[in-house]
Amino acid sequence: MKKFLSSILIGTLLFSTLGTSALAKENIQKNEIKSKVYKIANGSNEIFGEGILLHGDEEEKKNTKNPNSNIYRFQSGGIDHTHQYLVARALGILENDMSPKIADKLYVYGDTLLEFADKPDIDEKSPFYAPYSSHFYNPHTGKNYIGQKQNTALIKFKEHAMNAKKFYNINKPYAIEELGRACHYLEDLNVPHHAANLVAVLSNHSDYERFVDMYRKDFAISSAEDTYDKYNDMDFENYCEALLKDCAFNAYNFKDKATSKKASDLREASENVVPYAQKHLAAFLYRFLVEVKEI
Repeated sequence: MKKFLSSILIGTLLFSTLGTSALAKENIQKNEIKSKVYKIANGSNEIFGEGILLHGDEEEKKNTKNPNSNIYRFQSGGIDHTHQYLVARALGILENDMSPKIADKLYVYGDTLLEFADKPDIDEKSPFYAPYSSHFYNPHTGKNYIGQKQNTALIKFKEHAMNAKKFYNINKPYAIEELGRACHYLEDLNVPHHAANLVAVLSNHSDYERFVDMYRKDFAISSAEDTYDKYNDMDFENYCEALLKDCAFNAYNFKDKATSKKASDLREASENVVPYAQKHLAAFLYRFLVEVKEI
């Protein structure tokens, strides 16, 4: 009997030790993810995943002798840090405005959320004859740059946002991926060129995004202020539509400044639209947490 009880005790202690070790390892991993998100939010060039090229630089890379070269990762004009940066800033804003406890509900998935904020530029490029057409939406016409109404950033944003909500309690990893993709389209529509259907080959689209990427730290904010109160009387789908249209109209208003040859004009546009993106991303993420009953 003593041997039996001793075996049970040893087994219990071993199981407890293994459980504690696994929990400690999980906590370390969570803290590492959060630390990296913090660094990205503060302007580090680190990224989760492989990263994406700035619009317009993809063709340039294809024409290099070594298309697999990572040289672009270390140049301000190559890898686009802005999509991940904006999500990281939004998480920080949530933490500042609400509480660390609320923000931690998303920080824990920070690696997936930030990586998938890049993904639509990799695997949602639209038809070959109209690259990235689903990343554009003119709020005045309701169309993308080839005149479509059913293949726009508005449609894609709502699609991914609704999927994120639908699958959150069914397949959480997939839901977070979808949430990251939704963030991508909301970010796109805070860029004047995306809201005015100004494509890279016919405008300074790439140069402007490169400018924002290079000076992104200059446009950081720490609060979304009253943005959380917008459209709260709407259901989630209509909220998403209203939120993206709001951002698109605001961005469209800065198209002349954003297409100027003057650096001062580019900066003036950025001083509005980049903080606007951060505020509305934070509000969107907060509303999402409300929708899935995390808060």
